[in-house]
Order: sequence, then structure tokens, then C-alpha cells
Amino acid sequence: MVMFKNDNVSSTSSATPVVTISNAKKWQARLFLVVSVSLVLGGLYFRHFSKVDIKPPEEDTSTATNVAAPQLSPIQQEINQIKSDIATQQTAIAIDHRENEEAEKLEKMRMVASTTVYSSSGTTGASQATNQVNASQSNNGVLGGNGGGDANTQFMSHVSDSSTPTATATRMEHPETTLAQGTMITATLEARIASDLPGMIRAVTSEDIYSEDGSLVLLPKGSRLIGQYTNAISQGQQRVFVIWQRVIRPDHISIQINSPGTDTLGGAGIGADSIDHHFIEQFGNASLLSIIGAGAANIGVDAQDQFNSASAYREALADSFAQTAQNTLRSRGVINPTLYINQGKPISVFVARDLDFYSALTTR
Repeated sequence: MVMFKNDNVSSTSSATPVVTISNAKKWQARLFLVVSVSLVLGGLYFRHFSKVDIKPPEEDTSTATNVAAPQLSPIQQEINQIKSDIATQQTAIAIDHRENEEAEKLEKMRMVASTTVYSSSGTTGASQATNQVNASQSNNGVLGGNGGGDANTQFMSHVSDSSTPTATATRMEHPETTLAQGTMITATLEARIASDLPGMIRAVTSEDIYSEDGSLVLLPKGSRLIGQYTNAISQGQQRVFVIWQRVIRPDHISIQINSPGTDTLGGAGIGADSIDHHFIEQFGNASLLSIIGAGAANIGVDAQDQFNSASAYREALADSFAQTAQNTLRSRGVINPTLYINQGKPISVFVARDLDFYSALTTR
């Protein structure tokens, strides 16, 4: 091999490797930088996805649900039916309990309303009865009222007060001037009684009435009795209820007695001498009702007439007339009997309280 010595060539060949080495270093640095950046970015990416929860894929349970539904449906229906039965029973129990409470309240109200005239509790029961009678008389008046026995009880409780103030035994202060409770006063009626309307009545004592110890005549013969009678007469009743309120002696001494009238044997009320049952009026009303009803049924439409507006008008007119007549006559259908008691009839008075004449006799 022939070697040529050339300075230019030598310098050029020696410079080329220097350039190559420097370029390689640059590429290495760039590669290192790229790798470093890649590592950093990879680490950040890994850290980000490590924080995200990775949920497992959801299983398709529609098939399982559809398969289990037919098996659970009858059980669920039975449970619902049991719950419905329990709710129905609870509702029925609650309704029964409420009805029982309402029935108890009504029973208590009826028990309170049915207050008797005489009470075993003394003055308290008497005052309650008096208050009830006063309330009822504010609507019906003293002498008015209808209804038989209940009206008689109210009438008696209004004009009399036979309750004893205490149950403790006490000594009568003035037996020589006292008419004790239970004394019978005989008298004779001076006026006639007709029970169509309530009214006042007068009688005169027919014998002397003595004090409790029999030493003094407290009601001389000829003393006047003033009373009231009620018109509360029911079907089948044959006696008139009378309350004697006041007695006036011939010497003008008077006292409130508020005692019931009796017959001569002590029976409550005064027996009637005659009774008008009003049979003609009652049977006449019934017969008239029957005639009107039959006439309305036959006059309305004739069997041979053609049913038209004229026949319909006649039928409506007949029905209206029959209904009006029936309403008018039925209001007069129930007629209570009228009791008559003649003047001069002997009667008695049952003294319902102690009558003390001491203050009137000692101040003369």
C-alpha cells in the first residue's frame, strides 16, 4: 500500500471523528431526556389509575329474578292477605269499642234523666227533682201537660215537698199544735171537676181535725181547702190527680199543706163519677177515613175511560183530597177520655208534711 502524506487529508480525517463523537453525545442526551420524561409520565399515569375504583362487571340478574318471581309471588300474596285480615279485624274491634262507648254514654244519660220524685239521699234528691220539674213547667205551665203518669209525677213534685230534712231522730217541738205527716183530712168538694182542662178546686172540711197529742183542734170543721187538678188523662185512667195547696181556717189562719188528694179509703186521686170515652167521635173519624179512602180509589179513574190527561187529573185530585182528609182526621183520631167528678163528693187529703200552728196560735 502506498501512503501519501497529505497534510490536508490528515487534518480532515482527524476532524471527522470529533464531529461524530459530539453528535452521538447529543443523541444520547436527547434519548435520556425522552426516557426520563416517559418514566415520569408513566408514573403519573399509573398513580392516577390506581386511585380509580375498578368496578367488577355487573351480572345479568334479570334471568334469575324472572325465574325466582313465580316462586315468591304466592308467598307474598299470602303475607299481604294476612296483613289485610289483621287490619280488618283491628278496624272491626275499634268500631265495636266505639259503639260500646256510645252505648254506655246513652245508658248513663238515660239513667240520669230518669230521676224519681222521692230520693233516698234526703234533701239532695228532692232538690234535684224540684229543679227538673221547674224546668219542665217553664215549657208546659203549672197546670198543663199531657202524658199520664209522668205528668202526674211532675205535677205532684211541683206543688208538694214531702222529703224529710234529716234522717236523725228528733223530738217534735210542739205536738200540741202540730198536725203530723200522714194525718187524713176529710172534706167535701164544693166545685165540679171536668178533666178536659186543668183548673182550681175547692173543698170544705167535714169534721174537726185534732193536733198530734189530741189536745187541740187545729182544723175546725168548715175550714176551706184550695187545690189544683191536672188534665193529664190517659186511656183507661179513671181518677183525677189533685194537689191541695192551702187550708184556711174560719178564724183566717192559713197554712200551706201541699198534699195529695185521695178517696175516702186513702187511694191516690179522686175517682170519677162518670167518664166520656168519646166513642162516637173516634169511630166516626175511623168510618169517615174508610169512606174517603174507598171513594178516592173508585173516583180516580173509571175502568171504561181511556187513560188520558183528564183521567190522570181526576186521579191526582182524588188522591190529594184523600191524603188531606186523612191527615186532618188522624190528628183527631186519639181522643183522651174526659172524667167528671160532681160537687158534694166526699174526699180525703193525705197530709204530706208536718204542719206546725204554734207561731200562729201563740201570737194572737
